[in-house]
Amino acid sequence: MNRKNCWVALFVLVGCGSDDDGGVIDAATGDSAADSATRDAPSGRDAARPDAGPRLCLSDLDCPEEVCLGGFCQPDPCLSASPCEGELRCRATCVDLEDPCDGVACDADETCVDGMCFAGCLPVACEGVICSEGEFCDPSTGGCRAIDPCAADCFDGEACHFTCTPRSACEGVTCDEGEFCRAGECLENPCFEVDCDPGEVCQNGTCVETCGCDPACVPPLRCIANECACVPSCAPDAVCGVDDGCGGFCVGTCEADNEECNPDTGLCECIPSCPDEATCGMDDGCGGRCDGPCTTMGEICADGMCACTDACVDPGDVACGMDVPDSCMGGRDCPGVGTDCPRGSSCVDGGCCPGCPSRGSVACGEAIPDSRAADGSVCRDCSGVGNDCEGGNECVNPPGTSRGEDRVCCAPCPSASSIGCGMDIPDVLDADGNVCRECSGFGTGDCEGGTSCTGGAGGVCCDRCPRAADVACGTEIADLPCRNCSGFGSECPSGESCRNPPGPSGAAARVCCGRCPSRGSVACGEDIPDVLDADGNVCRRCSTGTSCPSGESCRDGSCCPACPSASSVACGEDIPDRLDADGNVCRSCGMGAACAAGESCADGVCCPGCDPAGSLMCGVDPVEPPGCAACPDGRACPAGESCRMDMCCAPSCSAPSTRACGDRPDDGCGGRCSPGTRCEGMNEECRGGECVCEPSCEGRRCGESDGCGGECVGTCDPGFTCSERPDPAPPGDFECEPSSCVPSCGLCESCVLGTCEPLTCAPGETRCLATCECCAAGSACTPTGCSDFG
Repeated sequence: MNRKNCWVALFVLVGCGSDDDGGVIDAATGDSAADSATRDAPSGRDAARPDAGPRLCLSDLDCPEEVCLGGFCQPDPCLSASPCEGELRCRATCVDLEDPCDGVACDADETCVDGMCFAGCLPVACEGVICSEGEFCDPSTGGCRAIDPCAADCFDGEACHFTCTPRSACEGVTCDEGEFCRAGECLENPCFEVDCDPGEVCQNGTCVETCGCDPACVPPLRCIANECACVPSCAPDAVCGVDDGCGGFCVGTCEADNEECNPDTGLCECIPSCPDEATCGMDDGCGGRCDGPCTTMGEICADGMCACTDACVDPGDVACGMDVPDSCMGGRDCPGVGTDCPRGSSCVDGGCCPGCPSRGSVACGEAIPDSRAADGSVCRDCSGVGNDCEGGNECVNPPGTSRGEDRVCCAPCPSASSIGCGMDIPDVLDADGNVCRECSGFGTGDCEGGTSCTGGAGGVCCDRCPRAADVACGTEIADLPCRNCSGFGSECPSGESCRNPPGPSGAAARVCCGRCPSRGSVACGEDIPDVLDADGNVCRRCSTGTSCPSGESCRDGSCCPACPSASSVACGEDIPDRLDADGNVCRSCGMGAACAAGESCADGVCCPGCDPAGSLMCGVDPVEPPGCAACPDGRACPAGESCRMDMCCAPSCSAPSTRACGDRPDDGCGGRCSPGTRCEGMNEECRGGECVCEPSCEGRRCGESDGCGGECVGTCDPGFTCSERPDPAPPGDFECEPSSCVPSCGLCESCVLGTCEPLTCAPGETRCLATCECCAAGSACTPTGCSDFG
């Protein structure tokens, strides 16, 4: 059974009438929905329920003794074969092996998401991504991921996959309608019951157009979230240089094992291989020779051959403090001394001296000690103080101090929710009982269920304002004795929504209004009557119908037949235009494109395909038939050689790791070798031709050491952001400060404690992209929002 059939079964349950026995009837077949669902279900589960077939579901709440997996209730694979360890939660899911939107045709200004058409030009994470066998496209990353297989039934084109995720603070939390759970607390969903027109989505409570590209996009570009973009597509086994569908090429595979696809040219090039142990003259795999070390003392390697040049040895190849000899050991006087030292040290006054310790390796407030040589003498003066603290504490200056040596380890200020409502948030004390951080603000905690703190010095626990969904549409929400409430109600009977009628604006003018019939249910060109409110006034204007017989579509108010596919008509032959019922031309069909196997149609001419450039000798220009596009010149060369300027040449380059960072010698074929990558210092990496220290801040808190003498712009508690401290603090001194959401949050996101949070649904609910709401058990996400069964 495929997913499309499953959605058909679900919508039959939602939208069809009942038979005499209380079952739901499929309007197309006359069968009951339960029978249809049972007939289409995977046969592997039939034997498990001989009395009633597999049960359709949308969440685990629909399956009291099992889990909802692949749209059906079935045993949880995690109970018998969980791959998760520790506190991680095991979850089995059915993942797509094929694009669920393949073959789904959506109307203009609609996007196919997970096999369904949604109004708007929306980005789709896995669009154009084709994964290898044994992989699937993970929508959370937009990239391919290996399948961790599990034993369960999934639809055709899907596979059961294990996931391991941390346990959520929202487990067991049930939020009211119009709210979502974050960090264990229920927060208001600003997009709840916001009624957007087709082609719009809710962004932080406001309807935003997604198909507003002006000027219109030119193929292969198309409008996605108000921007013209092209989605490239490259198969896992795509050959190097194949068209990616967007005017570029795929960085794909090459025939030879020692060739790689050049991402700049889309051509396969031989990659010389000279391992670190390769000696001078060893074959580099591309017909050249390696510039490795020579076995005879006094010789150096030049162009793959050992020779004595009587040149001075590089000081970096001579031990620190030793005299620099000449390469032929012939007694030539060479200036200077060697500078070679172990990684992490440098040559100072003829001896190897370690670098200064990082701030994060020295206790908070203690002076960073000087570096000492092997004989114990000071070889490098170090400055500054350490900032290492334990247990999540930060190294800070207590109030009234500014010197580095005065810093102490201090905990963050208590969160407002941990202090009683209206109480002062106390200062933080260090290990000696002295104030190390002054805190401000007032607590918001210790309020009973159903109440919250009004905030500030006079904060009290007060009932929450009524939700808009509990107050009649257009009615102002009344204040409480202890809290000022704002806004207007949005409550309407089932099937209606609270909106402004044409003309008036403002929440007070909103009325309950039904929805327009779908355009596909009304004949093409026929006006759809406007919707009236309870007082008989127009509250929603409707457009015209688009329904046409099979094989036709609605264009300019008339049904117009579709053109035959270009591949069914001979190349260059005109395809007759299509006429509507009045005999007017309603669609231009262009020319045919059918050609014999191995040929393609170009400007009305059938042209044979080009021979691969790798099958022709370097520099050979193939002859194309008249009127056909030019084919690429040949690129084939003998093993170990590359095609350069229409000539075969064997480049000669030593391994990048053997050459100094940025060194690019001539490769002997008119080009240059790839830059060297060797660096000597601790924590240094070669970037842009220079050795630079690579800071590391992964998993570190704001203000912790980055390993290169600086501080990390690291993590902070929710509601705070890592910012540089103002004067008199030294530059590069960071700490956590209260934050706000700048710029504004994206689609289906809300600003919560300074962080843009995506809409997250509680366990047992499903996320509905179309209207940014959470669908409860027993309801399905449709292109117009959540719809109840039955």
